[in-house]
Amino acid sequence: AKADLLAISFLELFLLAKDCENILDIGSCDGRYIRWLRKLGYKGQYTGLDVTKTFLERARKDNPEETFLLGDIREIKQIGDRAFGMVIVPNVLMHLEEIETPILHLFRVARKYLIFSVYNKWPGGPDNSDQGDFLNRYYSFEYVSGLRQKDWKLRRFTIVYSPWNENFPVSQYMFERVL
Repeated sequence: AKADLLAISFLELFLLAKDCENILDIGSCDGRYIRWLRKLGYKGQYTGLDVTKTFLERARKDNPEETFLLGDIREIKQIGDRAFGMVIVPNVLMHLEEIETPILHLFRVARKYLIFSVYNKWPGGPDNSDQGDFLNRYYSFEYVSGLRQKDWKLRRFTIVYSPWNENFPVSQYMFERVL
């Protein structure tokens, strides 16, 4: 299905890190990523974090063996350093007023891999747009990659098109900590 195109590309990235003992999924929605991972044999611990109570209720109902928490990406400062082998943040950052502070916390919380997506800003493209209840922010590759911390390298960069609106190219970043 077209709506799964973005998720499948994230799933490919997950396979690179199947040795991670735990994953934090920020913006976990209904838990779809962990269902796919379990089908592929992922055995590690999973924690989903979302701000929407109805998504979490469904996620807990559909995935009773997993951990789902109500919370906001801007509140992860209480999570310990390098607490999760992998941190994924699909389709969340582009809806925040600013991303620098959350991204710096994400680098701190992730032990091995950090994967996230933002709307791609292209020359002449918009800086932001508001569509109904959603705030959409666009970020250039130079800006986002400039937030990389010194002990991390950019392992993979991909541009895909949003399954919701083909006018919104989405940049996916995968960073890996250099040990």
